[in-house]
Amino acid sequence: MSRRPGITFLAVALVLIVLLNGAWFYSSHGDQSLGSALSGSGSGLGSGSDGPVVQPEKPPQVDPEEDKALFDHGAKDSGEQQEKESEQPFATTTTAAATVHGQEATTTTTPGLDDVLSSDKIDWSRFAYVQYVTATEHVCNSVMVFESLHRLGSKADRVLLYPREWGPVDGPSWKALDSKATAILAKAKDKYHVKLRPVDLIKQKGQEPTWEAGFTKLLAFNQTDYSRTIMFDNDATVLKHMDHLFLLPPAPLALPRAYWLGPDPLPEKTINKYKLSAQLLVITPDPVVFAALLDAVHNKGMYDYDMEILNWVFGPVALVLPHRALNLLSGEFRREHKPGYKGYDRYLGIMAESWNAKKVLDEAYYVHFSDWPNPKPWYHPNKEKLPDILPKCYPKVPTTSGHDSRHSDDKNMDCSDKETWLWLYSDFKDRRKNICGLDLMDPPPIRRRLYSEPQWDV
Repeated sequence: MSRRPGITFLAVALVLIVLLNGAWFYSSHGDQSLGSALSGSGSGLGSGSDGPVVQPEKPPQVDPEEDKALFDHGAKDSGEQQEKESEQPFATTTTAAATVHGQEATTTTTPGLDDVLSSDKIDWSRFAYVQYVTATEHVCNSVMVFESLHRLGSKADRVLLYPREWGPVDGPSWKALDSKATAILAKAKDKYHVKLRPVDLIKQKGQEPTWEAGFTKLLAFNQTDYSRTIMFDNDATVLKHMDHLFLLPPAPLALPRAYWLGPDPLPEKTINKYKLSAQLLVITPDPVVFAALLDAVHNKGMYDYDMEILNWVFGPVALVLPHRALNLLSGEFRREHKPGYKGYDRYLGIMAESWNAKKVLDEAYYVHFSDWPNPKPWYHPNKEKLPDILPKCYPKVPTTSGHDSRHSDDKNMDCSDKETWLWLYSDFKDRRKNICGLDLMDPPPIRRRLYSEPQWDV
């Protein structure tokens, strides 16, 4: 059979294009491909081997008889030394000593990505992590985020948007604010190099008070003195900086999917079959896009929030990030992970591997607290519901007995999910005290839930 001339020409042309692009990239970036660097060891942005990283202290071993006290008073004394793991989760990493909150921790870097992020050709002043606050009681959460980025070695700017009515720093209105909040803001500015910017809040009347000014986060799209901004919710723990996300291919918005919601059952849904999450946003600021977002906010429905707005505006054009490692919910440690349809798990994906709480935490960049009916981590836990909220222990050797105790003291039980979950809350409590000088608060009165399904509590 003779070959078609058109196909032969096309094949040759494609080879030439690949070779020319490869030569250009290597001449611009040396022998390290930016694409491969951003994907870590070839497993995507969620591989967890990207750095630089400060690994969290190993979650403590849990005495099941002391679960309530452990959660209320911290997993263990922060000065208590934990046994080190003998195995390294990533074979391609190098380690060095670092100090976090007075503890010796492990700093892990991936050589390829570290080389790219250390390049003197990158102007980091073009990029910024942006947080916003609408009330003084929210200040600590955002400053905890900035402290993590500072400690983890992020090179990008840090910007905090605050209500304009607070006035300029050290002005009369500023001095009238809660003294603890202003002290925390001063610490953010002086120690963590945070730029404080007054803004007009984006408020929606008739909303639940918690969400009334929630659309203020969209102002990250209007910080046009930056080429790219990263905004993520502050009811979370940042375990690794995300500077590599600033170097993603051009897109108006990059964000992960809301994997916990599952696909839309409507058969006509294709591009928008899976909802996009509003918890972590990589933004290209643009005044035209910002105006379109404001228009969408002004025309939204009563029960539409930031996630709905972003799905409407960006659903077909957003750059979708892998949710794994970039958008981990704390509630995953409370859920039993078994291979579902064709071996698929909503967080892990195709389960070629078994669930491993330690590995999941080690690879995570960002953990969002979502454990309804347990309140957010700056509040005291719901002691009455805590026994039912705690993650389960599972037999180390699978059995058919159906035993899945939350309180078993059997040495043959694996309680790593519970240990990890308790560590996340204890760590947040300890850092809140160390960074802001604040204790946990009593939760506000429970309001009527807008959604009956617990997975919406994110």
